[in-house]
Formats: sequence, structure tokens, C-alpha cells
Amino acid sequence: MVRRLKRPAVLLAALCFGALTLAHAAAQTAWTVVQPGLETAVILLPNSGGVPLLVVRIDPTRFVFRIQARPGELLDGAAWGRMTPGAVAFINANFYDAERQAVGLLVADGILLALPLAGRGGVLAIERGRVDVRAIHDTGAVERLEQAAQGYPMLVRDGVGVYAAARALDPAALRSAAAIDADGHILLIGTMGIGVSLSDLSQNLPLTGLGIVNAVNLDGGGSALLAVKSSFAPAGEAGSTPVILAVYPAPDGTLCRALGNRC
Repeated sequence: MVRRLKRPAVLLAALCFGALTLAHAAAQTAWTVVQPGLETAVILLPNSGGVPLLVVRIDPTRFVFRIQARPGELLDGAAWGRMTPGAVAFINANFYDAERQAVGLLVADGILLALPLAGRGGVLAIERGRVDVRAIHDTGAVERLEQAAQGYPMLVRDGVGVYAAARALDPAALRSAAAIDADGHILLIGTMGIGVSLSDLSQNLPLTGLGIVNAVNLDGGGSALLAVKSSFAPAGEAGSTPVILAVYPAPDGTLCRALGNRC
């Protein structure tokens, strides 16, 4: 006679298997150190048919994040590279309108450049030196922000994929995203020439073993851009955009945090 497992036992077994799977995935991630505190990896998004993602993992105590904007202009990766000689990496930020003006909350060095879209998506924000990725309604007072870029939709919240849409309304496209992991690292994520739907990206990012807590979608398609200035780093997307989030080395991580991430 075969005894059926009771439901709690089945659930416990499933949870244990899931935890082991995630731990295995995390252990299998091959990180390349570009410089202390900044690493890159290429992973395959689970359940996506093999969509590769470039992931840049950054220790925010060692690096400074700054918004760079050129309203009305569309600049490609080469142009942004020339304009940010001290940066080690950059990613496209906000969506933009027909006039090439940023859409959604945009703050650069404490100056509000664009108003937030209430209730839409999330934001990578720096407040009092702390870098975070969170839902827009958790942002608080805009005047306290030193840097901020809004995207939408939220892809992951509290470790769970939160976006789903009908396939006909959610086609595959080149993507870029910003995330924060359980250790407080900032992750810049981009596709590598193969598109993916937002639903697939959202539902499967938590299965990568990257420990993602929150993640927000940035502009994609022809605007998707992710570059690391290193011969050791693989090439990411090379789209064009009027606004980027650039990453600069901090001369002293502790001092940088004390100065409000404005080294």
C-alpha cells in the first residue's frame, strides 16, 4: 500500500527543493572581477529558451551612481562613453517621449529634472547616501533624493516576480533593468541581442540565484544600453538614449557614503 504524503510534507519538500535549486544556481554563477566591488557575469534566464543576460554586480560602498542627462538628444553607447570618461559602467535609465525628454522621476545631483509618474513602476534612488531600488510609492519625499531614475513596471518585489501580461500585449524585446539583492548590491541587468517578454523576465529573475529582492524595468527596445568599460567584460546592448545611470569609482567607499554618495 502506497501512503500519500500529506500536503504540508509536500509543501516542505517543494520548498527544500526550491531552496537547493536556487543555492545551486547561485553557486554556478561565474563572476568576473572587473575591479574590487564590481563584477560581471553572463547567465541564462531560466524558462526562457536560453535568453542570455549580462549582469553587473556593484558594491555601493565602493562606487558612486550618477544620473547623466542630455534632454532632446539620443546618444549611443560610444557617445556616452566619451562623455563619461571616469565611469566604469552605465545603463540607460528613464523612458522618454517624442521630444526626447525623460518620462518619470529623474533627479541628478539633487536637481529635479522630471516629475514622477504616480503609481507606476519603481525607482533606483539615492537618499542620504543609501542606494536602493524600490516601488515608486515607497520613494517618499522627492526633495530628499540625490539621484533617481524611474522605470516601469516593477519586475520583482520582495523576491517575487510581480508582473504578468497576456502574450499578445507583451512581446519579446531587448530589455534593461536595475535591481538590488539581499546583500545590498546593485545589479544592472541587460539582454544580449535576444529579446524577452516583461512577463518572462519578471517571473524568472527570482529563479536566477542572484538573490534579487527588488527589480525595476528600464527603457528597452532600441534604447536598451548596458556597457562596462573593461576589456574583460562582455558587450551588452548598445541602444541610444537621452539619459543614463553612470557608475564611478569612489575614492573612499566609507567617505563616499558619509558624503551622501557624492564623491
